[in-house]
Amino acid sequence: MRALNADVTINAACVKAKVPLVSGAAIRFEGQVASFSMQGGGACYHCLSQLFGEQQLTCMEAGILSPVVGIIGSMQALEAVKILAGVGTPLYGKLQLFDALTGQWREFSLNKDPLCNVCGAT
Repeated sequence: MRALNADVTINAACVKAKVPLVSGAAIRFEGQVASFSMQGGGACYHCLSQLFGEQQLTCMEAGILSPVVGIIGSMQALEAVKILAGVGTPLYGKLQLFDALTGQWREFSLNKDPLCNVCGAT
C-alpha cells in the first residue's frame, strides 16, 4: 500500500508540474513500461492504474524472475534518455507489456480518462 501511495503522489506532482513520468512494473514472468507526457492531452499514470483494479498479489507473494526486472528497468532508462535528449519516439500514450516466457512485447494504446480525478481537468 505504501508504494501505491507514493505512485499516486509522484503522478499528481508530475501532472501539476507538467513533467514527464516513466513507469515500469514487473511480477512473475511479466513486465510493463509506459511513459506519460503530462502535457494535458494524454493519459496519466492514474488513468492506467484504474484499468487494473485492486491488486491481488504482491511480488513477494507471486514471485518475480529477476532478469525481468533488469529488462523493464533498462527499458525505463531508455525511455528517460529519449525524453531527456529529445530523440526517438517516447511511449507516450502507449503501454508495452513484456512476456518473459516467450520473449515477446505487446503494445497497447492508452486513452486519457476524461473523468480522471488527477488529469481529467487538464
